[in-house]
Amino acid sequence: SSCLHPKAITHHSRAPAISKMPCDRIDSRGWTSCLVVVVFLSGKVFFAAAESWQSNLRIFVYNLPKAFNDDLVHRTEEAARAKGSVCDYMQTPCSETGMVPKFAGARQFGAEVVILRKIRASGLVVHDPGLADIFVVPYFAAADCVLGGHHWRCISSVLIQELFVHLKYYGQFTRHRHLFLGTADIHSMPLLIQAQPLLLSLGARWMGHPGHIIVPPMVAEADLQPGAFINCTAVVENRDILLWVAGTPNNAVRMMLFNNIIDVSKGRGAGTLPPGEKGRIIVHVAGRDVQQQKGPPPPTQMVREMTHAQLCPVPPAENSNAGTKRLFDVVLAGCLPIVVAFPTHWGSEVSWWRFNGAPIEWSLPFPNVIDWRRLVIEVPVEALEDSQGIGFLKAALAVPEEIRRAKREYLMEVRQLLLYDFSASAGRDAFSLVMEEIYSAVRLLGIGPRAYVCDMHMRSFKERDFPDQWDHGANGRQKEWGHTWTEVSVLPVALWRSGKSEVHERGMKDGGVRGTRVQQYKTTKEFSTEDGIRFLLRELDIIQSSSHTQDIETLMTSPFAFCRLIHQSHACHDYMGQHGTFTSLFLCNLQMNPDSPERFDRPWALCRLLPPTVPRSPVTLSSAIGEVERPLEFELVTYLCNVSNGVNGNVEDLSTTWGSAWTKVKAETTENPMPRNSQLSIVGYEACPLADAPSGGALAGGKQDDDRGKTKTKRDDDVITKLFLQHTLSLIHSAQHGSSGLPDVIMLMPTTLSSLSSTEWTNPFGMQPWHLLKVAASAILGPGRLELGGDSERDSRWLVIIATGTVDDDEHAPDGCSKYTNFFNSKCPLPLEFAAMTPVLIIFPRAVLLSLRLEEWELAASLPADTPKLLLTLLHRTVDPGRVFVHQWR
Repeated sequence: SSCLHPKAITHHSRAPAISKMPCDRIDSRGWTSCLVVVVFLSGKVFFAAAESWQSNLRIFVYNLPKAFNDDLVHRTEEAARAKGSVCDYMQTPCSETGMVPKFAGARQFGAEVVILRKIRASGLVVHDPGLADIFVVPYFAAADCVLGGHHWRCISSVLIQELFVHLKYYGQFTRHRHLFLGTADIHSMPLLIQAQPLLLSLGARWMGHPGHIIVPPMVAEADLQPGAFINCTAVVENRDILLWVAGTPNNAVRMMLFNNIIDVSKGRGAGTLPPGEKGRIIVHVAGRDVQQQKGPPPPTQMVREMTHAQLCPVPPAENSNAGTKRLFDVVLAGCLPIVVAFPTHWGSEVSWWRFNGAPIEWSLPFPNVIDWRRLVIEVPVEALEDSQGIGFLKAALAVPEEIRRAKREYLMEVRQLLLYDFSASAGRDAFSLVMEEIYSAVRLLGIGPRAYVCDMHMRSFKERDFPDQWDHGANGRQKEWGHTWTEVSVLPVALWRSGKSEVHERGMKDGGVRGTRVQQYKTTKEFSTEDGIRFLLRELDIIQSSSHTQDIETLMTSPFAFCRLIHQSHACHDYMGQHGTFTSLFLCNLQMNPDSPERFDRPWALCRLLPPTVPRSPVTLSSAIGEVERPLEFELVTYLCNVSNGVNGNVEDLSTTWGSAWTKVKAETTENPMPRNSQLSIVGYEACPLADAPSGGALAGGKQDDDRGKTKTKRDDDVITKLFLQHTLSLIHSAQHGSSGLPDVIMLMPTTLSSLSSTEWTNPFGMQPWHLLKVAASAILGPGRLELGGDSERDSRWLVIIATGTVDDDEHAPDGCSKYTNFFNSKCPLPLEFAAMTPVLIIFPRAVLLSLRLEEWELAASLPADTPKLLLTLLHRTVDPGRVFVHQWR
C-alpha cells in the first residue's frame, strides 16, 4: 500500500545510481571532472526547459578560496557524522537513519551546494568575465551560518569580512549581476548578503523584490527522489493515515492546533471525527510524550509515514512559510497540506505566517508558476477559537473529497518543480525554475543602473510566556518577530516601489501624509576667504512627491538613497491567555483597537538622498615655476546646531573665525610648514532641531549631559553619525564613478561648535577652531610627516584620531564595536583601547577613501548608528595598525 517504488531503499545513506559517480566530495580541482558525469547522466533534467536562459545566459564563477565552499561542506559533514549522521552533505540523496541533533534540520539549507554544482555542470560557464551576464559568488553562506550557530544576521561569520576582497569585478555598476547563495531564512543571513540585489534564499522577500529569488529548501531524502517515488496520491485507499503532523508547539497557534488534533486522536472532550473519515492520526511533538512518542522519530520513519498520509497539517513556524521544510516534505510525499490562513495588509492579503505577516507571494518560491493556494487546504485562523477546541479539524475536514482530490492531482503536477533532482529522469525540476527566475531577474535589473535604493526594515523581537499549566516543548515561551522579510533590500531605482503601494487600506485611518517625502542636505550658503578657506552651510531640503513617476525622477538624482516606511504595519502574534477558568487562544487581530494609530495610520515612504560632493577648486598656474599645479585640498566636515537661524551665532562670523584660524595655523607650522597651496573646505550640516534631521520622526531615548551642560540623546547621536557616514559614502560613490574631484585629506569632526561671541567659537571640550586645526596640522605634518600622495600605495593609508578620554575613564562607555557586531560580524576590528575614547577629529587621506568598501558604508549608513565610534571601526579595518595615530586632548 506504499507510494514508494517497490525497489526503493528506505534506510540507505546513498542512492544506488548516484553512489557510482567517480567523486563523492566537492574538491576545488575536481568540480569539472565530477560534474561532467552529472551532465551526461542528467543534462536533460537540468536543461530541458526554458531554452531562453539555456541559450542566452553566460555565467562567470569566481574562483574563491576553498574556505568559502569546499571546506564548509567538509566541516558540515564532519560535524554531522560526529553526531551520528550516516549522510554526506548534499552530494547524493540520503535518508538519516536516526535523528542527528542540529544537523538533521540543517540539511534543509543545503540547496546552495546542489545549485552551484548544477550551474558548473550547465555548460554556460565562461572564463572571460567580460562575456558574463552574471557573476556567481561560490560562498555557501547558509552552511557558514549553520556552522556558526545559525544566529540572527549570522554575526558569527568570519568569512563575510573577507568575501568582498575577492570579488574583483564587484562594484556600483555590476553588483546587480553578482549572484549570492544563501539558501536559509533571509533574516539568518549576514546583512551584507541581505543587501545584495541578486540573491537566492528561503525568503521572505520585501515586496516581491525581483532579484531576491526564493528557492525551495533542500529535501534530499532518498525515498522522495523520482526513482523511488511513484504517483499513487489519487488513490486515497493506499494511504491509511488520515492525519499526520510533526513539530514543536513553539507558538500559540501551533499549541492550539496540536492539542486540537491530540484531543481528537484520543477521543477527548468534543473531539470526534466526522462520519466517513477513516484512518489513523499520528502526532509527533518534540519535547513531550504523545502516544508513546518521545521527540521526533528518525527521518526514514517520518518519510514513510508521510507517504502513507492523506492530510498533513503544517502550522506556522518562526519563518515566513507554513513550517518551511515541513511544507515541502509533505508536498513531496504526496500528502495534502493543511495551512492556517491569516489576514494581512500586505500584497494578496493572505499570509500563512501571522496576522500582517508576509503574503504568500513574498514567502514561497515560484509564485508565478505554482498556484500555492490550489495545492493546500486553508483554514482561517479564526477557526482555532472554536469554543469546543476542535475548530481547526472541523474546518479542514469539511472540505469535500472531490475538492481534496483536485488539489492532490494539482500537487502531483507541480511536485517535481519543488525537488532538486539527483536522478537521471527527464523533466523540469526546482533548479530549472531557479535558473528561469535568475534569467528574468537579470533582465529586469538592467544592464548598468547608476542609482540604487535601500529599503530598511529593522526586525523587532520579543518573547511571551505560555501559561504554566500547558505542557509544551518550547521552553515556555514563544518568539514574536516583527516581520520575516529582509531587513535591508537594495535594488535599482527604476524598479523601486514605495511600500505604501503594497499596503491595503482596509482598516487604515483616512488622511495622513500621501506620496513619498524625500530629504537631502543641500548647500544654502557659501563663503570664501582670501586665506584659501571655503565654508559651506548645508540645510535639509524636503521634496514632497505626489506620484510614482516623480518618486523615481527624484531618487535618480542621487547614486544611492535610503527609504523606509513610516507607520509600517508589523506582524501581530496570537497568544494564549485565561478566559474564565479556561486557557484559550486570543487572536491579536480581533483584540486590537481598530483606531490604534500604531497599527492603522496610513503608511508613507520617507527617503533620504546622499548629499552632493563639494566642488573642487580649479587648478592654478604657478607664476614662479610656470607650471600648472593643483591645490592641496583639505575637507573638514562638522555639524551645527541652530546656526542658520542665528540662535547660536551666525554663519558669517563662523566663516571668519575659521578663516583666521586657518591663516594662523599655516603661519605657525614653520618646521614642517603647511603646503603653500593648501585649501580648506568646511562643510557644516545644520542638524538642529534634530527631530527634523534625516532619521525622521520625534526624538526618543534617554537624555545624556555633555561637558557644557547641554543635553543630547541616543537619537541625536544616530542623526549625527549618519551625517558623517552619508557624507563619506557620497565621496566613495564619487570615486566609484571615476571622479577626480576628491579631497586629499578628509577631517570628520563629530562635535558641534557654539558661539561665545562673534570671534570665539568652541566645541563641548573647549577646543576652538584654531586648536582643532593646529592639532590636526601637527599630527599630519609633524615628525615622520605622513604621505599625502600615492592613491593606492598601502603606506600612504593612515588614520589620525584626536580624542578625549582613555580606556580607564568609563568602563561602561559605548564603543564602536557594539554597532559593528550588530551589523557586520562578532569579530570587531577595533582595538580595546579605543573603547572609551570620544573622537573629536578623525583624519584620513584620499588613499584610505579609495580603499573603503562601498557595500559596508552603504549598510552602515542605512541602519541605526548611535555612536560616532562606528566611523572609527569602519576606517580602522582598512589601515595597518602601525599607521593609526592617536592624539589625546586633555
